[in-house]
Amino acid sequence: MNSSPRIRSQRHQMIQTVLLSVYSLVLFGVHFIRIFDNSFWGDESYTIQLVKMNFFRMCFTTAKDVHPPLYYFFTQILYFILGDHGCTYHLSAVIPYGILLLLACTVIRRWFGMIPAVVVITLSSLTSSALIYNVEARMYSLGALCVLAAYLAFYQIYRQNRVFDWYIFGFTSLCAAYTHYYALISVAFFYLMLLPLWRKGAAFRKRIIRLYAVTVLSYIVWLYVLYRAFRRTINDGWWLYDIATFSECWNFLWGFRWLAIIALVSFVCYAGISLLHAHKGTALFNENILFFAGLLSMIGTILIGLLLSNLIRPFIVPRYLFPLAPVAYLMLGLCIKDLPWKEVLTALLVTLVLLWGVPEWLQTYQHERALDAGTAQALSCITPSQNAFIYTNDSAIGWSLMGYYFPDIPYDHTTTVDEIASFSGSELWCIWMETPFTDADRTLLSAHHFSCEEVYSGLFMKDTFTGRFFTDAKEQIFYIYKVTKTTEALP
Repeated sequence: MNSSPRIRSQRHQMIQTVLLSVYSLVLFGVHFIRIFDNSFWGDESYTIQLVKMNFFRMCFTTAKDVHPPLYYFFTQILYFILGDHGCTYHLSAVIPYGILLLLACTVIRRWFGMIPAVVVITLSSLTSSALIYNVEARMYSLGALCVLAAYLAFYQIYRQNRVFDWYIFGFTSLCAAYTHYYALISVAFFYLMLLPLWRKGAAFRKRIIRLYAVTVLSYIVWLYVLYRAFRRTINDGWWLYDIATFSECWNFLWGFRWLAIIALVSFVCYAGISLLHAHKGTALFNENILFFAGLLSMIGTILIGLLLSNLIRPFIVPRYLFPLAPVAYLMLGLCIKDLPWKEVLTALLVTLVLLWGVPEWLQTYQHERALDAGTAQALSCITPSQNAFIYTNDSAIGWSLMGYYFPDIPYDHTTTVDEIASFSGSELWCIWMETPFTDADRTLLSAHHFSCEEVYSGLFMKDTFTGRFFTDAKEQIFYIYKVTKTTEALP
């Protein structure tokens, strides 16, 4: 009785469930332990500024920027529940990542099998971009969850066509659109891929029309905000000058160049074989339609991003593609599960990603610990009085970070010591990036009756992001000085 095929199958399924759950928990854990720090870069500190506003002021402020408000609203909820802590803001990225893993362990595994689930879990955890955006206090992790949820709901519309599926698709796609503009572009292609259902009768046409109408009405106000943001950036100029190539965008989605090549070859072969079968009269399966919807979304989002970069202004298109990453990983899983030796190929892929990804995670984690320790040490050295003033030569710090770390101290940005020398107060703190004060700087301060003491040098607050699209973190050394007014010039 116990050796019957049914019992063995159930036991095998249970073992798979346990192993997949443990694997997901381990990967979630290696990200979760990274939330306990108090170091942020400029965009993350801007998140914190918006979160501390009331809801209406937050919406008004972000409307003048370039991002929709859903992520900030979600983080506001965490802020009101958990308080003003560094881990609160990192949780705004880790929680959506955790829900994404849960979807992979349950929905993706049940609908598509073990192999796509393992591929999604592994790549969503250990690619280079995942190591950044699964913890960074920005909207990309939430956007990835919403786009994947909309993608899965799209599949259910083709698979079962329940009214519930249409509601879930409309809701999740609107959530994606209200998280990031590029997520809006990505889910818009899923809407286009619903049009083949138009031929199936009046019931389908009514649902498509209703979905389109409700979606447009629900987003029309923010579309106008998007239009105004584009107009403003055209008129005011922009700080980015490089335009990405299609290859750079594609490679960024996959994190590793070898993986990007494997994905490209797999997608071309899968698409070619599917179209060949369709040409011979074989109807496309729902999984084939799902694959083509994802492929259209990926290529379309990249091309629209590049088109806007050329017509309006350069955008950081590679970074903005991250919300599509889990969709791409699911597509790769669908390709692998139809191949011979699929278990061996999946094991090989997972092994390679672990061999590349785990050392990169370890390096990232160790650096984050060092950065947070440096931040804590620097903050302990800065003890401003009520009448103190802070100067920094880093525009990013002056833009948003000062308001987080020193909310009650006035500050300003300057690039020269001359402005510091002309300061009329008695106590200054200078946070200098990259280069320390020179002997000439100290002499100038002394001539204006200021003493200068270096209280700290090392890692502090943030890294510098380098590369053509500011996606590569580089260690940044800061020098912190206490400058005090004296009664006479010092020798």
